[in-house]
Amino acid sequence: MVAWADGDNVIAEFQVTQKAGAAEQFPHLEIDGQDPSAVENRECRSPNTVDICGRCCDASPVIDLASWWHGWSDMDYDQLAGSVIAGHLTECGPYTTEGKYCGFKSIPSLVRVGYPKAEVYDDSSSVITIHPGSNRAVTVDTVKAQLVYEMQGPKYLNLDVVAHLDDIRIKEDATYRVLFGGYQAEMCTFAVELHIKEKVELQRKQILNCLDQSRFSTIAIDAYRSVPKHPKSQKKTTVRIGHFVQEPSKEAIGHLTGVIMFCNMQGYGGFRPNMSLCTLAPKPYIRYFPVRFQQSALKVQAHVEGQPPNEVEPVPKHALFAGQSSHETTDPADLQSLGPTRRAPLGSIILAQPGDMGGTASVALWKLLGDGYQPEYHVKCFALPHLHAVDFVTYGILQEGVSNSSIIDGFAKWFGEFVRVR
Repeated sequence: MVAWADGDNVIAEFQVTQKAGAAEQFPHLEIDGQDPSAVENRECRSPNTVDICGRCCDASPVIDLASWWHGWSDMDYDQLAGSVIAGHLTECGPYTTEGKYCGFKSIPSLVRVGYPKAEVYDDSSSVITIHPGSNRAVTVDTVKAQLVYEMQGPKYLNLDVVAHLDDIRIKEDATYRVLFGGYQAEMCTFAVELHIKEKVELQRKQILNCLDQSRFSTIAIDAYRSVPKHPKSQKKTTVRIGHFVQEPSKEAIGHLTGVIMFCNMQGYGGFRPNMSLCTLAPKPYIRYFPVRFQQSALKVQAHVEGQPPNEVEPVPKHALFAGQSSHETTDPADLQSLGPTRRAPLGSIILAQPGDMGGTASVALWKLLGDGYQPEYHVKCFALPHLHAVDFVTYGILQEGVSNSSIIDGFAKWFGEFVRVR
């Protein structure tokens, strides 16, 4: 038997408003003043390069199963919100059982880590646990790390309900139970100190001089890694120079390959490209642009093979999303009152979990019970007092996010460790 849903494809509606010059009817979900018309005019250059995602989310399987099992209605908001949290805690598999957990040194066995499971109760609470015999850890901190992962703010948005996180609590129940646009390519070359800054600048000048920059929407040439004083090996003094380009067609990217090979013979002292040219092959990328759309305008139907379709009514009650809240510390402490201090990495006493939502990165910091920042980044901060945690959401630091980012950590996987090492 096959079942499916349709009626949530709104491409036709979007194209009508776009042709009428009324794309502002689809405002960006979180960034005021942005609408898809600006995106289209700047880079897409084609009326057929917008893909619109259907109504789906990572937590959906857990929400649906819990709703069916307990017989919840569309207006059982507390129960639905609780199942959203349970779904979020299990959607990334071993992230809850230690995967990418910055406190990994405290976990005894991390080979073939087991996956979590959720026990969802009718009162909206849930228990996160794991199958006996699995290599794993399910602790308050591992669960907390997944809870704050990819957090947009204190309002965790879902298709049918919003879960409010500012009053959420986690406690240990028992051992291992805790209550869219075009094509892109990239290439790297290597350089060795001395004079890394000058070598990178020479590389940038030579490549840009050979490229018709008007054909590209994005060109980024950046060095990664710092070199220690008095390095003891060539490995420790080697720096990676990344080259990243985007443009609406494949032809200009094909020209980049020839340019890099040409610079191979005239480059800085010690110039060497990566031996593999596979990453220079043009590949499509996706632009992520979440917009607001009235649910009442959707004509969704649920289909089961051999049966007539069922109309799916929109949620009967809803509220307009007015953005995430942000606030300063409500009860700051005088640092002088803490006694003697010494400089140490923040990570020596603080755990962190980063996450990405399109072009937005978040990092939550909580206690164990910079260079690259630009003024145009908009930062929101909120506290989770019952988790002893604070979350910072930085809009735009991942550019436009997902596959449409020239920075090396386009998914903010290292964002938390960068904060902790400072």
